[in-house]
Amino acid sequence: MKILKSLILSAASVCLLANVQAQEVTSGAEVKIGGEARLEYQSKTEKYDGNKLIGGSVPKANNEFDVEVNLTFDYETENTWGGIKLEFDNNTGVGSRKGDHVDLEDAFIGIRDQVDLEKAFFGINIMEEGSSRFDVEFGRNQGDKIFESKVQFDSYFDGIFLKYANSFENVGDFYAHVGSFMVNAVIDHYAFVGEIGLLDIADTGVYAKYSYIDWSKNGASTLTLKGIGTATANPYKYEISQLTAGWKLDPEVLRAETVVYGAYLWNHAAKGIAETNNKKKNRGWYLGAKVGEIVKAGDWSVEANYQHVPAQAVPGTATLNDASGIGRGDNQTTTFRGSNYKGYELDAKFALADNLNLQIDWQASSAADKTIGAKNTYKQLEVEAIFKF
Repeated sequence: MKILKSLILSAASVCLLANVQAQEVTSGAEVKIGGEARLEYQSKTEKYDGNKLIGGSVPKANNEFDVEVNLTFDYETENTWGGIKLEFDNNTGVGSRKGDHVDLEDAFIGIRDQVDLEKAFFGINIMEEGSSRFDVEFGRNQGDKIFESKVQFDSYFDGIFLKYANSFENVGDFYAHVGSFMVNAVIDHYAFVGEIGLLDIADTGVYAKYSYIDWSKNGASTLTLKGIGTATANPYKYEISQLTAGWKLDPEVLRAETVVYGAYLWNHAAKGIAETNNKKKNRGWYLGAKVGEIVKAGDWSVEANYQHVPAQAVPGTATLNDASGIGRGDNQTTTFRGSNYKGYELDAKFALADNLNLQIDWQASSAADKTIGAKNTYKQLEVEAIFKF
């Protein structure tokens, strides 16, 4: 832990020094250091075939408390940029002393050293002329930060990312994002993804987007991990298209920033398998609306959406999980943990101060097809205080 603290302090010192000397290093360079401190409370209920998976007689509490810190470091010049983000997400509690081994599933023991590298990327502008711009980025980012979806793109994007944007008068703002990223280095597995969109079509606030992601891995229907020799069923039968459309209303209509949206997605590679009763369960959708926007103290926002995600619509298995939606909870033993559900989510945010937000989120789901796996219900209330610095 002392080593970790030393690394953090060293990184902060280097960034602070770079901020002071930015003009000497690169003309026009800018260094930004920021972060968040979060305190989170969750109350969960999960049932599987009528049996509780948490709470009651099960030795796992319904209530969870986390403390989290995010640190960001960003460096930008006239035509290059780079950034990193470190996340420290720990269970609360007294915790173990130095040298003790901690069972991460033990809800009664605090955790002190859970660190996640969420971002580590750099980019360069290749071309910029008028409203046209072409950029390239390398490294790690978060999939849902660069591609649009409420139910997928939850994986890390470790690879290369190309961005093109242009604006056409009286038509709209066009963009194209294309990239490839590592899935599994052991078996040389890469995924490919792209998204195109047209925003503010004909100055109406209407937008449309289309994305496609290919998780497929060429070869036999089973994969053998090198050096392990264990054959497993190929979990990578996902080639997903998603159509998204929305409308950003004039703020004067409801006296607040308002957007309504919806999406339809389908997995082209899906086939009927034993787990889905030999039927394809590959088409999903969601609808939602958001009112309000958080900028300063006193601001608020409320968002509601409904999701219907069949078993094969998005990768939601233990082997490959790219699902970002409500899901079925963390304790399901079924193959489809992040899919085969239908449910809704309500999210409210309040800015108590310019740098202090309160977020309240409620979500509930049940099995989309009760003949797959077992009947399940999942509910979660999350309350989180977020201090930004």
